[in-house]
Amino acid sequence: MEKTALQVPALGDYPIAFKSWIVFADCMMAPELKWPGVYALAIFSGMAPRTVDLESEQICYFGGACERNLGRELMNFKFHSAALVEEKESSSLACLDEPTDETASRMWVSVFPIPDLAEPLRSAFIHHVERELLWRWVMRHGRMPFCMAR
Repeated sequence: MEKTALQVPALGDYPIAFKSWIVFADCMMAPELKWPGVYALAIFSGMAPRTVDLESEQICYFGGACERNLGRELMNFKFHSAALVEEKESSSLACLDEPTDETASRMWVSVFPIPDLAEPLRSAFIHHVERELLWRWVMRHGRMPFCMAR
C-alpha cells in the first residue's frame, strides 16, 4: 500500500519545550545534546534567569541542528579566546568585538531537543521553530539578534 500523507500531529500539538539555561562552557555534558533540535544562545551579565524567555534582549543567536546532533552543532562555536582571536572572521561569533574568556563565561545556551520525529518531519520542524523564534524576536525588538545581523 502506497503512503499518500504523513501521519503526524498538528504543529500546535507538538510541545515546544526549551531546557533551562546552561553555561555554554559546561553544556557539552548535557544529555539533551545527543539529539537534533533547536538552540538559543544568550549573553547574560550574571546568572541566567530561571525561566527561558526566548524573546529576551540578551539572546544573540538562534540555530538548529538537523543532520547532526546539538552537541556537534554547538561545538562549531569557538569560545576559547585564543581560537576566537585567531579565527575571528570564520567564527559564528565574529560579531563579538573582543572575544575573551570573560565573554565566553557569560554565554549561555538553551536547547530544544527533538528525539522523536523522523525525517523529513524533524528537519522541517527544526527549521520552522528556528525561524518562528527569530521572527518573534525581530518583531519584538525591531532588529536581528546581534550575532545574526550580518
